[in-house]
Amino acid sequence: MRYIPTVEANGWVTKTTSEKGNKGIHCQRKFKEGVLMLERAIDTWDSPVLVSIVLTGSDIDTYNLFIHKLKRRLSDSSIMFEYKGCTESDKHKGQHQHFGWVVEADNFDNIFNSDDSAISLTVASVQRLAPTFNVFVCNPQRYSTPFIPLTDDTLQDAACYISYLYKQRSKMPGHKYMSSRAARTLH
Repeated sequence: MRYIPTVEANGWVTKTTSEKGNKGIHCQRKFKEGVLMLERAIDTWDSPVLVSIVLTGSDIDTYNLFIHKLKRRLSDSSIMFEYKGCTESDKHKGQHQHFGWVVEADNFDNIFNSDDSAISLTVASVQRLAPTFNVFVCNPQRYSTPFIPLTDDTLQDAACYISYLYKQRSKMPGHKYMSSRAARTLH
């Protein structure tokens, strides 16, 4: 199955990007790459899930350090992952980053959901340098888990959920998106 976009004025739109003053999609090409990441996971992984995290309370260098350390920790554990991310700035959160991570469901607790998870250990490591740094694992609406299981049946929801990364609101001048290589581990 493939994503079926809603098209308005020659561009893709989602409920997420159209509501709450999000001002539409900032970069059509990047949103399409995010959808391709979801489709690829559904087609090739055993039981992929989409997890949304937000990095707050610090600066770009600290966020980049966190992502680098987390990628290294996951790779050292031979955990496959893929992600897309963006940097934003607004008056409530200041400069912050949003990420959509795709991982196998059976790795979820090891990465996101325990005191000795990869996220918890990496946050503790980074907070020694930046005490106000924090990570939030978001809970998607309509799901009883902190992730969306990626299947043909959930692709439309997952694409709408990840479209938040690509909304126009809160993007800074010279904005750049972040991305991992497809389904990789680092060695």
